[in-house]
Amino acid sequence: AGVAMLLRQPFFGPSIITAMLHVMSRAMPHQQVKWLIFNVPYWALPYGLMAADCLQAGIGAGVPHVMGIMTGHFYYYHKFIWPKMGGEDWLVAPDFLVRRLDPSSVDADAGRKKMESVLKKRKKGKGRKISG
Repeated sequence: AGVAMLLRQPFFGPSIITAMLHVMSRAMPHQQVKWLIFNVPYWALPYGLMAADCLQAGIGAGVPHVMGIMTGHFYYYHKFIWPKMGGEDWLVAPDFLVRRLDPSSVDADAGRKKMESVLKKRKKGKGRKISG
């Protein structure tokens, strides 16, 4: 937020969208996507959107996109690249937040155990045939 205020960018919408798009484009960089009337590689899409905004509204319109690309690159590197190199993934939610918002994740096998218990309680062979 501090960097955005220094760069006089009060809204984060374009930056967040560009960051998300950058992360997704890093996951499938050679996938072809249709942008306007062109087929472009997925990795080029965030840069193409930034160039289009700059052409339409001036060079200052690229600042939110640059912030989004930098943020997306930071996230992708620290979430996917750094752990593969042996580093620790420190971009995880705190335990109290995980327990509060997703109680089933505390027990990784909770879904499987619940399904097994439901299937064991199911009565078999007691139904009626619907069609003749």
